[in-house]
Amino acid sequence: MDRVRLPLRHRGVLLAARITGAHEKGGAEGQIGPSCARIEAVLLPVFVSSWQMECCGTPFKLGEQAQWRLLFVDAGRSGSEPVEHHVELTAHAELFSWDLGEPGRTDIRLTAGAAILYWSAADAIAGMVTLTGGVHEDHHADVPEDFPITTGVVRRIRVETRDYREDPPGSRGWVYANSIATYRDVSVSPKWFADVPGEAGRTRAETGVLVELEVDD
Repeated sequence: MDRVRLPLRHRGVLLAARITGAHEKGGAEGQIGPSCARIEAVLLPVFVSSWQMECCGTPFKLGEQAQWRLLFVDAGRSGSEPVEHHVELTAHAELFSWDLGEPGRTDIRLTAGAAILYWSAADAIAGMVTLTGGVHEDHHADVPEDFPITTGVVRRIRVETRDYREDPPGSRGWVYANSIATYRDVSVSPKWFADVPGEAGRTRAETGVLVELEVDD
């Protein structure tokens, strides 16, 4: 039986997908023929922010095993997340209670194969769900300290760079200028990230790394 890695689409990957039927004419349902392979692993895009890494993160490299607590954030909630972060996630949702959870929202544990993610949801949802959003590594305050760890292998690392604008002008307060990001591949995650001064009221900075994490289906 061949092993196939699910390719990363423009807006992410579909997790928990599995090929089970026969693909050859005349093949019996449930049997695996020469042209059919079972998906045993998927690539999950995970964003590791620069401040998380610079504060107390440990750099990692291609091929290494990563053990992270994962946070799922609904698409559009931040209003400025690049589409490269987005993943279409099919998972089992389970409600639980966290004392430090966001007021007015529901704490949910998402399980998609070997990936387990914390989701602060607008509504109480349980059972199988399909969601679109971003996945973030978090080792500070946005995921419970005792939340399950997801283990995977780092298959790609890209440093993300984004534009900022001063808001309001002259305040020295900076916000994302738009949802556009550029990327460059690296073999090892940086520990420190660079700022690139721009024209008046604008700046450009490395905001973190976007990782393709291979997890078991």
